[in-house]
Amino acid sequence: MNGERKRQRTEGGIDRESPPLNEGAGKCTPSVSKFPSNGGVLTESDLSLLSSDMRPLMHNVNYRETEMGDMSIWPAVVKSCIETAMYTKIPVLVMAGPELRMFYNAAYSQLVGQKHPAAFGDKVSHVWPEIWDHIGPLLKSVYYDGKVIQFENLFLPISKGPGGLTEHFWSFCYSPVVDGTTVVAVQCIAIETTEGVVGSRQLRLSKDISQAATCATVDEAYEKCIATIGGDSLDFPMAILYRSKEDDGSIVYNSYQSKDSGKIPPFNIESIRVDEKISCSDPTESEFRTAFGHAVFDGKFKMITIPSTSSWSIKCSRGFPVTSLYVTPIGRDSVLVLAINPLHHPDNILRQFLSHICSQIESNVTCARDREEQQRKAKELADLDRAKNIFFSNLSHEFRTPLTLLCSPLGELKRILAGNDQVTEALDIMDRNTIRLYKLVNTLLDFAKAEGGRLTPQYEDVDVSSVTNDIIYDFGAVCHTVGLEFSANLAKISSLVAIDVSIYEKIVLNLLSNAYKYTTHGSITVDITEISPEEFQLSVTDTGCGVSAVHLPHLFERFYRVQDASGRSHEGSGIGLSIVDQYSSLLGGTVSVESEEGRGTTFRARQSWQQMEEKLVDDEYSSNDQRPLVLVVDDNNDMRRYLKQILDRDYRIQTATNGAEAKTAAQSNPDIILCDIMMPQVDGFEFVRWLRGQREPLKNTSVIVITARTSETVRIEGLDCGADDALVKPFQAEELRARVRSHIHLSQARRQAVLREIEQSKKDLFLASLSHEMRTPLAPVLLITEELRADESLTKHTRQQIELIQKNVQMEVQLIDDLLDITKITKGKLVFKPITVDVYPIIDHTLDLLKQEIADKETQVPVVKKALNHCASADPTRMQQILWNIIRNAIKFTPKGGKVSVSVTNPTPHTLRFEVTDTGIGMNKEVIDGIFNPFEQGGEGINQQFGGLGLGLSISKSLATMHHGSLTAVSRGLGEGSTFIFELPAVEGNLHTDIIPSKNNPWKIASEKLEIMLVEDNKPTIMVMDRILTRLGYSVKTATDYASAVKLSEEFRFDLLISDIGLPDRDGVDLITTLRKNIKRPFFAIATTGYGREEDVERCTAAGFNMHLTKPVSVEKLKEAINMRRM
Repeated sequence: MNGERKRQRTEGGIDRESPPLNEGAGKCTPSVSKFPSNGGVLTESDLSLLSSDMRPLMHNVNYRETEMGDMSIWPAVVKSCIETAMYTKIPVLVMAGPELRMFYNAAYSQLVGQKHPAAFGDKVSHVWPEIWDHIGPLLKSVYYDGKVIQFENLFLPISKGPGGLTEHFWSFCYSPVVDGTTVVAVQCIAIETTEGVVGSRQLRLSKDISQAATCATVDEAYEKCIATIGGDSLDFPMAILYRSKEDDGSIVYNSYQSKDSGKIPPFNIESIRVDEKISCSDPTESEFRTAFGHAVFDGKFKMITIPSTSSWSIKCSRGFPVTSLYVTPIGRDSVLVLAINPLHHPDNILRQFLSHICSQIESNVTCARDREEQQRKAKELADLDRAKNIFFSNLSHEFRTPLTLLCSPLGELKRILAGNDQVTEALDIMDRNTIRLYKLVNTLLDFAKAEGGRLTPQYEDVDVSSVTNDIIYDFGAVCHTVGLEFSANLAKISSLVAIDVSIYEKIVLNLLSNAYKYTTHGSITVDITEISPEEFQLSVTDTGCGVSAVHLPHLFERFYRVQDASGRSHEGSGIGLSIVDQYSSLLGGTVSVESEEGRGTTFRARQSWQQMEEKLVDDEYSSNDQRPLVLVVDDNNDMRRYLKQILDRDYRIQTATNGAEAKTAAQSNPDIILCDIMMPQVDGFEFVRWLRGQREPLKNTSVIVITARTSETVRIEGLDCGADDALVKPFQAEELRARVRSHIHLSQARRQAVLREIEQSKKDLFLASLSHEMRTPLAPVLLITEELRADESLTKHTRQQIELIQKNVQMEVQLIDDLLDITKITKGKLVFKPITVDVYPIIDHTLDLLKQEIADKETQVPVVKKALNHCASADPTRMQQILWNIIRNAIKFTPKGGKVSVSVTNPTPHTLRFEVTDTGIGMNKEVIDGIFNPFEQGGEGINQQFGGLGLGLSISKSLATMHHGSLTAVSRGLGEGSTFIFELPAVEGNLHTDIIPSKNNPWKIASEKLEIMLVEDNKPTIMVMDRILTRLGYSVKTATDYASAVKLSEEFRFDLLISDIGLPDRDGVDLITTLRKNIKRPFFAIATTGYGREEDVERCTAAGFNMHLTKPVSVEKLKEAINMRRM
């Protein structure tokens, strides 16, 4: 060639000018040499260069017919390079000759795939035509410049078989093979890194998706998950979520997809049914709709194919058209559609990854749904708690109003009837019970102030021993009257003490009252001792019934009552000791208790007059570790150490080596438990099942099970046995932290909800106790007013005063009934007994009950009855309660002289509508939205102006629902009046006509002479009931407790038992059980009690009582109950 450069071009070879062989001698200037073509075949010595696996492949090509010529004339460096490659365990490819023919070892054959063995000896351009445009220029650079080219994780999609292009990543090195100064071959050392690159990418995606585990709402979790997936254009060019609305079952179309990726055409998803053949103009849409139907209705996933002829155009970020869609259900209400990277390997790894992604989304959504539910419950409970605290404040006001109106005429009656001894005695009973009611209301007000943080101490310097002596001055005489010894040891304190005397007085009196109540014999002692110059201690010691160790930790909890404790009475609201604890804390002190059952109790209140700020500062610098506690349960030491290393920066860590140890460790109430599944003795599944069977709050602790088994059934089994989440090894530290963080938040939310529910349960019990405590003193007052009203010798003015007292007693009873009803409704235990009734008499009777209020406010109340069908299936008492509430509400909020219109119509033939429209103050939208919530009254100003507990409308709405109806309110705004609409189904059938109480004279002497045993521990009540029953013509003998009643029954053959339930020694249920056992003859038994809950009624009737009457009992109801004996 004499230095003449000659351009050589071969098909698929390197296109470039080749320098002459002798040019650049002594330099490593690469050049390309065409092998001589003088022919020849491989010799045995040549074949020995090849490994036994690859040796036969050398016979497949007749190299004499190629540009390389016979192997015997190949450059020695090429032979040496091939020989070295064949015996190397890493993938090595030698591309020899100008046409770059491929000679590779057994390891490289795995990279060639199904193109092996045909690729051996063939041209690179023939074997890899799909990537030749990428690697050709690289090889040219190696040949031309003699450079070594190296890449890591280079994306080169290839086809290893008939399945088309698939995604592959490579780390490789191209280096020239030089014979003298001429490049005669290119050596490639290659490693396929596809699994590592794709795995890392998918792991990042999984980690990003796991961040949605902390989302606060389901919508946010879905949005974040789908946005994260849709942003991964390499794995999933498009992600679409179809989620069913919870309100009407319709499907919402939500899509998040990569840019310019195309999308699925929208269509009416609601029309999809799997039981019908779906036919569309585009076959892809038909297949998609079928797959979607299976996902929605059968919970099955499907991979569908998008042919090249489809109108659905979706491309991945590298420009390749998407050929597959994955359609799968997510949870109960959603379907996920993923466009699959067309270069993905369609193997088990892809299916496992898809399953993992779906499981993550489900887990995130489940966490968000739980968190949303817990937040909703927490908000509802917080709102209810706040409303109840406001309600308690209002309650004291509402009870004070009728009490004030009761006391005023009572005082006047005592003055007018001063000479009538019998009436004066009755009025004295009323007076004492009214005072008792006042004390109950004051206690309630104290509780409300303490709860609401509205009590500010007014400090003054006092001699605490002298103040204490003044407080307890009269208590000794009280004790002596019941045979108790009382002593006081009041040491002189060295200096004056700065305390709030009124608050301190309540502490002392509550402790003394508690001691007096539960001490039936022995003594009560009060001690004052100086602990230090800044602190003294008040002690109250009794020899009463004592308290067991089980109850001691709970004594200062709100509404806590020790059941069946023997004492002077069962009276009490359960907040006295709670008030002591709160008031002591308010004054900078503490209160503690020591007790031994059967031997007595000592309460110690230590009071300090230091600045409260000092105490707050001390608390601020507490060294207690308040970080959440994580329990790690794993039998592998290294795994426990690894998990601790990941988490101990943010959490306290407790460990256990198996499920048996974990049961003990769990008693410390961890915030979350990480539990391996495969463990000795007690495995993870058994431990989680045990945990879910425990009490609150342990049973609701969040649990993440960890397993090395990738089977989906293992994860599902873990979730089925009660775990909150499942984590498959290996996992990333950040993913674990994210899940732990999310579930701790969820666990804490659950516990808060549980604690709130417990608190609400205690408040409900308190309301029930309160109703009992207030009914008891009202019972004799109501009976006395009825008795006095029947006394015709009294003047008209006197009877008017008595009627006013009776009206206010009934108002008190109504308030108590509302309290009881709201508690029953909350627990779903309100008794509802529907019958077919004519609603017109119920309306008339309701208006008759309200006639005094209508007259007082001079309200016009026109009634329009236009319903052709005015019959309904209703509980007459409860229907009257609804109508009474909404009509009275309208009267209440309508100015004097206003108008309240009542109408009854049939908007449809099968619907009854009651409309109550007033010309009152009206409502805005915010008030209407909350008007039916418990304890809501339309704002604090409304309550202050008009009063009320805010329970009537809430109760009425619940009652309307029980009637399969509705209660709604509308108003055009403030000052425009309001309309309340009560609708329920109209029915036809046999009417009950005796639903309205008759106006018979309840004081008519009974025709039947009955022997009655009356058992009641409240002296005023038993005295009045004895007198009234005797006046009605019955023969009565009385007992005041269980023991005296049993003894009386042995000598008195009675026909009827009327017994209180709350007796001082044993209760009325014990009494009826004993009497039914001892007395073989039949007798009728009526239970009377201040408790009116459904469980109280059931307990009484189950024990043997025939009827249950809730105090206060009117003469009319008492006589009706007695008459039931004959039925």
